Amino acid sequence: MCDKCGNPEHVEFELDLEQELAELRLKLENLIDLSECVPEMVKKDQDFAVSLLQNYTTRGSLTNNQWVWVDRLRERVRGVEPIYGSFDPILVMFRLAGAHGLKKPKVRLMSKGGTYVQLNFYPGEKDEKVVDVYIDGWQGHGHRKFAGWIHKDRLVPYSKDRMTEDVRNVIQDLALDPIGTAKAMAGKLGVCMYCGQRLSDDRSKKAGYGPICAGNWGLPWGDSEKTNHRGVDDCYNDLKRFYGLHPFDGSGNVNRMNPGFLGKVCEKYSEAVINQAQQRINEEKI
Repeated sequence: MCDKCGNPEHVEFELDLEQELAELRLKLENLIDLSECVPEMVKKDQDFAVSLLQNYTTRGSLTNNQWVWVDRLRERVRGVEPIYGSFDPILVMFRLAGAHGLKKPKVRLMSKGGTYVQLNFYPGEKDEKVVDVYIDGWQGHGHRKFAGWIHKDRLVPYSKDRMTEDVRNVIQDLALDPIGTAKAMAGKLGVCMYCGQRLSDDRSKKAGYGPICAGNWGLPWGDSEKTNHRGVDDCYNDLKRFYGLHPFDGSGNVNRMNPGFLGKVCEKYSEAVINQAQQRINEEKI
């Protein structure tokens, strides 16, 4: 009943201005935070975030569903878990595979908790720094679900219920020890984690991959393992040129996506030397 007119059907609503202002202030702070997150996003999320910001600028409002995505996109950047070491070795492996002609190189993993994890890379794409992460769907069992990305040396979750700690750990194991992970996956999956083919001979089963994948992915294989142990300093300088961290031959920065140059680096040095040089670069980033 309205206190002013006494009409029982007339209900008076009071507007809580302080609450309205607090909610508006929070939304504006979230939009500002979203704009600050844009440079750290993958290209797809960048485009979506920019469209949301433009919508609010032109219309002065967003739908409830759009506000949900404002929070979700922010969470993908702000909610990234810290990592140990670097994911650069995974990107290096994929670029080398692309340089050897693999159009859609994949890596197949099985987490300790039994979740199938697949990493996909697409050489030639505009954003070649991105590796897509999928879970489930091993050998046709269940549906494969998109879980996130490896982007700018970070794991970016699509959602926390998919990019679990168990999934993150097996990806991090690959980055820290590709050779050891290949051996472990051979026992878990029963196939080569790079090509998905069954390992037929004892040497392949022991290594976790065969001679063809060893060549495509820059992995040691039997007596052909690199023996030219050139210095760590030389390898360090070559890798820095590859990553475009300083000018090369006075002609500007080397293209980070140049797979031919990376292939030459992998041919010149032993695996141990490359790992030491990469570790020095990783320490400079910290």
